[in-house]
Amino acid sequence: MVKAFTSIGRVTSDAPYRAEQTMNFNPYRVDVEYLKNAEYAPISPLLDRLRLTRDHGIHWGGMAMRGPKRRLDEEDMRLIAEAMGVLRKFEPLRD
Repeated sequence: MVKAFTSIGRVTSDAPYRAEQTMNFNPYRVDVEYLKNAEYAPISPLLDRLRLTRDHGIHWGGMAMRGPKRRLDEEDMRLIAEAMGVLRKFEPLRD
């Protein structure tokens, strides 16, 4: 179960690309510019405010965050950035 947001960033590559790691393992990757000094932000105080979770309450179970990377709407990203103490740094990255 997801209990907190621990990092926040913006995808900077135009599209996923294959990264060669071993002979038979070439996963897709994207480049991410992470915001420095982001604070650990528990998700429980945000559950009723985030569009991603507000209809599920405390029993959301983290299912919305499982699997590959998720694109969050701008309102949710702003709430998360604020909770992580990096809203001012997040604003210029919105483009």
